[in-house]
Amino acid sequence: MRDLLARSDEEAGLALEVYLHRLRAGIATMTASLGGIDVLVFTGGVGQNSATIRARAAEGLGYLGVQVDPERNQQAGGDTVVSAHGAAAAVLVVAAREDLEIARQTRQALS
Repeated sequence: MRDLLARSDEEAGLALEVYLHRLRAGIATMTASLGGIDVLVFTGGVGQNSATIRARAAEGLGYLGVQVDPERNQQAGGDTVVSAHGAAAAVLVVAAREDLEIARQTRQALS
């Protein structure tokens, strides 16, 4: 994703638009199944590390009450709230903790 965002050619732009479309579609599908949204969480490699992707994804989700504060989004680090004040749905960035989950599952398997 870093390489894709660094490019300015037409193919990279199209790939980014397809990625964002699929991301928003997945969020919308899950939201429809749940009957609404209270919180949207970005985590993992892209969600945790790309303010651009978080902002662009949120642009298409305003009808769900998702609004990202540009300054909070740019400064996000670790576990952070990046939603705009007064937004109907909270938007969070949560640090992935795969190492803790691996340790937990290993302990469970060895028990």
